Amino acid sequence: MTTAPRSSIKVTSTVCPWFRTPLPARQIQTTPLDMSRLTANDAISKLPVELLRHIMQYLDFRDRVSLSHANARLRNVAVTNPALWENIRLPIRRESIDAVHELVGRTLPDRHLRAATVDITPDDLQPLSSFVTHHLGRLETLELYFAPFDLQQRTYLDDLDALWRAFGNQAADRLISLTLFAGPQPIHTIPASIFNRVPPSRLRALNIEGFRFESVCPAFATVMRVSIDLAGLPTGLTAPSLGELFPGALLIDVERCESHLVPGANGELIPHDHLSKLPVLTAAHPVPQLHMAWNSRRPGTPDDAAAQWTVASSQFVGYLSVLCPDHAEVRAAALYRAGAHANALGVLPVVGAGAGAGATSVSVSLRHAGGGVSGAQTVVPPAGTPLLAQVVASVAPYAPGVTTLVLSTARLGALLGVASERYGRLSHLVLYLERENMGEDGRLIDPSNLQHMPHIASFTHVELHATSAVTVDSTALLALLCLIAPNCTEHFMVSPFGITVTNPQLLLDAFPRALPGRTK
Repeated sequence: MTTAPRSSIKVTSTVCPWFRTPLPARQIQTTPLDMSRLTANDAISKLPVELLRHIMQYLDFRDRVSLSHANARLRNVAVTNPALWENIRLPIRRESIDAVHELVGRTLPDRHLRAATVDITPDDLQPLSSFVTHHLGRLETLELYFAPFDLQQRTYLDDLDALWRAFGNQAADRLISLTLFAGPQPIHTIPASIFNRVPPSRLRALNIEGFRFESVCPAFATVMRVSIDLAGLPTGLTAPSLGELFPGALLIDVERCESHLVPGANGELIPHDHLSKLPVLTAAHPVPQLHMAWNSRRPGTPDDAAAQWTVASSQFVGYLSVLCPDHAEVRAAALYRAGAHANALGVLPVVGAGAGAGATSVSVSLRHAGGGVSGAQTVVPPAGTPLLAQVVASVAPYAPGVTTLVLSTARLGALLGVASERYGRLSHLVLYLERENMGEDGRLIDPSNLQHMPHIASFTHVELHATSAVTVDSTALLALLCLIAPNCTEHFMVSPFGITVTNPQLLLDAFPRALPGRTK
């Protein structure tokens, strides 16, 4: 019988289900534990099942395997706890790959796997290829993060070829998401033959950084969401476009659109001229939704080539999103073609990572009868009211048909940008109430913040919605309406979802239909 490796159980800081106070890490001593000596009668094995499961959550993959081998009771606790194996951070080193095969192949024969591994080095590629060869058919997600390496290590590149071949040794029928990450500089080409050119039937998400496409990979024809660095895309007159590379994609996210250094023919690093060499989109291969992001590296430097590519491609994009902090011409290009047909202008806070706290989305859109939306947005970095108003005003020439403004109370400064005659067709205001702009007494916004807001005389219809549950007083609603939409005398509506109105009769006296489902 093989002796199980020695390990140590280390609890950092947690809350025990039987106690109300956390257990401080500094008061817990870490003691080496020889798992080969554990029996069904020792103190650890006799612990309650729930406590054993709680302890196992803090063990890494290898220690969980070792503990499950100690005796029949611990093995039963381990293999009957699905949460322990839902997300496996693989120990792909040579000395542990046998244990991985044993557990995955025998202990959990019918369970789907979600596997990830980090800092992959040349020594790890062969055991990793072995794992993929044996268990690809059971993986739901696979995330591979490669450590930096010298481009001159040809053995590494040869072993990467072996890894690509491992992806074709069995059908990946359960694979939903694949991530390949090797940093900003591409280290290798993804072959067109990956997965034997057969699309995994359930593969929906593909995340690539540090690997290049030189041609269409048939295996990715049905992927619905793609995230890739610009440096990984093929360039040149005969290169496929984004729509050809990923014909089934509903969303393509292209990151790091600024210039990159990529390996040349002799291994040296040469500049990669971002969008100017990327094939433009075509009517034959459109993209439903395209997001492009630039990093802030060359403030104030014009990027006319990127703007021209954006204008040429935007007509074949259902919805275009641009995060470009430095290049105003690129932001304008993103809105240029979509704005010609848009009927709505949106100015809202950006939710989520990537743009920075305080960033603003400025969008133009057209809502279709079937419920779909086409248009474009550009993300403005965190800025004060004057700059935001300037950006909003600059959109007017590209969106002459806009009749609706979608605005957040956190971005009321945008009203300064729509107060000109350029937005003379605006008649509808859709205002989202943000909790951080609400006072405990039901006031909407500090009146001092509204002193310099313009009166938009063209607003005749106003709707109020909320991003989260809020309570607002009727007096505050009427005061806000008088300030920013004085000519709205009839069509005022407060959404019943998320907004509670106090003193509702006061509002109904002025607008009998303001509260759907309630009458005066």
